[in-house]
Amino acid sequence: MNAKRYYVVMMDIIRSAKLSDRDGLTRRLINGMKEVNREYRSDFLAPFEITRGDEFIAILTKIDRLYEIIRAFQKALSPIEFRTIVVYGELNSGLESKQSSIIDGPAFQQADTMMSSLKKTSMTFAMQTGQEGWDRIAQTTMNLLLWQWSGFTPLQRKIIRMYQDLGNQKKVAKMINRSQQQVQATLESCRWELINESENSIRATLKVINEKAKSRNSA
Repeated sequence: MNAKRYYVVMMDIIRSAKLSDRDGLTRRLINGMKEVNREYRSDFLAPFEITRGDEFIAILTKIDRLYEIIRAFQKALSPIEFRTIVVYGELNSGLESKQSSIIDGPAFQQADTMMSSLKKTSMTFAMQTGQEGWDRIAQTTMNLLLWQWSGFTPLQRKIIRMYQDLGNQKKVAKMINRSQQQVQATLESCRWELINESENSIRATLKVINEKAKSRNSA
């Protein structure tokens, strides 16, 4: 089969060997994968699978909703952290299987190399799509966002998400049995506006990267 270009998304649990509840981690990871594979099934050539150790991989045809996918795993696994590598490149074997554990090609080797390099840093996200400037913007924004979210408490994350959905502090306060002043104080202390603007930025950046990759393929 001729080589085709797709997005390889490789994720790896951080410090997994030191976790005491390995069975619990596996259950949460499997449940998280099932939810992501169901919710974003239209974005996949091959859905997420555990491929080796604590590494899980998917092949995407587009990355418009990559941030949402990563956040879904962050929610499912928190407080356990993971690294993410995204490579846009050639795959030339096993494509007809539509199984991440079978598909192979240069993009996988590139992702492996990048994951090894990422493990030597304090960052949790790296991307290489052949668009250096846009990749750098995406990496920086994504790393800052994921670092910020990992530092929030479950209640802070809940308040931010509910306010993003409802746009009304009083409604959020009533639903979580808190005062409007407490909700406001949480949003301000978490720099909600900065989070919101950064999320809009990463979504727009991923959309541009995706469109540029699509244009290159059709040229």
